[in-house]
Amino acid sequence: MNDTFILIKPSFTFPGKITDPHQINISDIDLIQIREKNKVRRSTAMGFAVGVASGVITVFAINSGLNSIGKGGSFFNPQSVVFGFAGGLAGAVVGKIIGSFKINLPINRNQAQYQKEKKRLECMLFD
Repeated sequence: MNDTFILIKPSFTFPGKITDPHQINISDIDLIQIREKNKVRRSTAMGFAVGVASGVITVFAINSGLNSIGKGGSFFNPQSVVFGFAGGLAGAVVGKIIGSFKINLPINRNQAQYQKEKKRLECMLFD
Protein backbone atom coordinates (compact mmCIF):
# COMPACT_ATOMS: atom_id res chain seq x y z
CA MET A 1 0.00 0.00 0.00
CA ASN A 2 1.36 3.40 -0.99
CA ASP A 3 0.70 5.75 1.94
CA THR A 4 0.15 9.46 1.29
CA PHE A 5 1.94 12.02 3.40
CA ILE A 6 1.88 15.70 4.25
CA LEU A 7 4.91 17.93 4.40
CA ILE A 8 5.10 20.32 7.36
CA LYS A 9 7.42 23.29 7.20
CA PRO A 10 8.16 25.14 10.47
CA SER A 11 6.57 28.60 10.54
CA PHE A 12 9.27 29.98 12.83
CA THR A 13 12.99 29.26 12.95
CA PHE A 14 15.82 30.89 14.82
CA PRO A 15 18.11 33.07 12.67
CA GLY A 16 20.92 31.05 11.15
CA LYS A 17 19.32 27.71 11.97
CA ILE A 18 18.11 25.66 9.02
CA THR A 19 15.10 23.53 9.86
CA ASP A 20 14.08 20.91 7.37
CA PRO A 21 10.41 20.22 6.67
CA HIS A 22 8.94 17.08 8.21
CA GLN A 23 7.18 14.38 6.21
CA ILE A 24 4.32 12.73 8.11
CA ASN A 25 2.29 9.81 6.79
CA ILE A 26 -1.48 10.19 6.89
CA SER A 27 -1.73 6.81 8.62
CA ASP A 28 0.16 8.33 11.59
CA ILE A 29 -2.19 11.32 12.09
CA ASP A 30 -5.14 11.23 14.47
CA LEU A 31 -5.91 14.95 14.68
CA ILE A 32 -4.66 18.16 13.09
CA GLN A 33 -5.07 21.31 15.17
CA ILE A 34 -4.65 24.56 13.31
CA ARG A 35 -5.25 28.26 13.82
CA GLU A 36 -6.14 30.53 10.93
CA LYS A 37 -3.34 32.76 9.69
CA ASN A 38 -3.09 36.03 11.70
CA LYS A 39 -6.28 35.18 13.63
CA VAL A 40 -4.84 36.09 17.04
CA ARG A 41 -3.53 39.43 15.77
CA ARG A 42 -6.82 40.30 14.04
CA SER A 43 -8.92 39.30 17.05
CA THR A 44 -6.71 41.29 19.43
CA ALA A 45 -6.89 44.41 17.25
CA MET A 46 -10.64 44.09 16.79
CA GLY A 47 -11.16 43.59 20.54
CA PHE A 48 -8.99 46.62 21.30
CA ALA A 49 -10.93 48.82 18.85
CA VAL A 50 -14.31 47.72 20.21
CA GLY A 51 -13.10 48.18 23.80
CA VAL A 52 -11.81 51.71 23.15
CA ALA A 53 -15.03 52.70 21.40
CA SER A 54 -17.15 51.22 24.20
CA GLY A 55 -15.13 53.00 26.89
CA VAL A 56 -15.28 56.38 25.18
CA ILE A 57 -19.01 56.07 24.37
CA THR A 58 -19.74 55.03 27.97
CA VAL A 59 -18.02 58.13 29.35
CA PHE A 60 -19.75 60.32 26.77
CA ALA A 61 -23.14 58.87 27.74
CA ILE A 62 -22.44 59.32 31.46
CA ASN A 63 -21.28 62.91 30.95
CA SER A 64 -24.26 63.69 28.73
CA GLY A 65 -26.63 62.45 31.42
CA LEU A 66 -24.90 64.39 34.17
CA ASN A 67 -24.64 67.56 32.13
CA SER A 68 -28.14 67.47 30.70
CA ILE A 69 -28.82 71.12 31.58
CA GLY A 70 -27.72 72.38 28.19
CA LYS A 71 -24.09 71.26 28.40
CA GLY A 72 -23.18 68.33 26.19
CA GLY A 73 -20.59 65.72 27.07
CA SER A 74 -17.24 65.67 25.35
CA PHE A 75 -15.33 62.82 23.75
CA PHE A 76 -12.05 64.56 24.51
CA ASN A 77 -11.60 64.61 28.26
CA PRO A 78 -9.38 62.68 30.70
CA GLN A 79 -12.19 60.29 31.65
CA SER A 80 -12.65 59.29 28.01
CA VAL A 81 -8.95 58.54 27.70
CA VAL A 82 -8.90 56.43 30.89
CA PHE A 83 -12.10 54.52 30.09
CA GLY A 84 -11.07 54.14 26.46
CA PHE A 85 -7.68 52.73 27.44
CA ALA A 86 -9.21 50.40 30.05
CA GLY A 87 -11.85 49.23 27.59
CA GLY A 88 -9.18 48.75 24.93
CA LEU A 89 -7.04 46.59 27.22
CA ALA A 90 -10.02 44.48 28.26
CA GLY A 91 -11.12 44.13 24.64
CA ALA A 92 -7.62 43.16 23.52
CA VAL A 93 -7.41 40.44 26.18
CA VAL A 94 -10.83 39.04 25.25
CA GLY A 95 -9.95 39.24 21.53
CA LYS A 96 -6.67 37.42 22.08
CA ILE A 97 -8.39 34.64 24.03
CA ILE A 98 -11.04 34.21 21.34
CA GLY A 99 -8.46 34.32 18.55
CA SER A 100 -6.26 31.70 20.18
CA PHE A 101 -8.79 28.88 19.80
CA LYS A 102 -7.67 26.21 17.38
CA ILE A 103 -9.72 24.36 14.81
CA ASN A 104 -9.65 20.57 15.07
CA LEU A 105 -9.55 18.47 11.92
CA PRO A 106 -10.07 14.79 12.81
CA ILE A 107 -8.10 12.52 10.47
CA ASN A 108 -8.27 9.29 12.49
CA ARG A 109 -5.41 7.73 10.49
CA ASN A 110 -7.83 7.47 7.57
CA GLN A 111 -7.01 8.51 4.00
CA ALA A 112 -10.67 9.12 3.11
CA GLN A 113 -11.17 11.35 6.16
CA TYR A 114 -8.01 13.29 5.28
CA GLN A 115 -9.29 13.93 1.75
CA LYS A 116 -12.57 15.16 3.26
CA GLU A 117 -10.78 17.65 5.57
CA LYS A 118 -8.07 18.61 3.05
CA LYS A 119 -10.12 21.34 1.36
CA ARG A 120 -10.86 23.04 4.69
CA LEU A 121 -7.21 22.76 5.66
CA GLU A 122 -6.02 24.36 2.40
CA CYS A 123 -8.50 27.25 2.78
CA MET A 124 -7.16 28.03 6.24
CA LEU A 125 -3.52 27.79 5.27
CA PHE A 126 -3.50 29.59 1.95
CA ASP A 127 -6.23 32.26 2.14
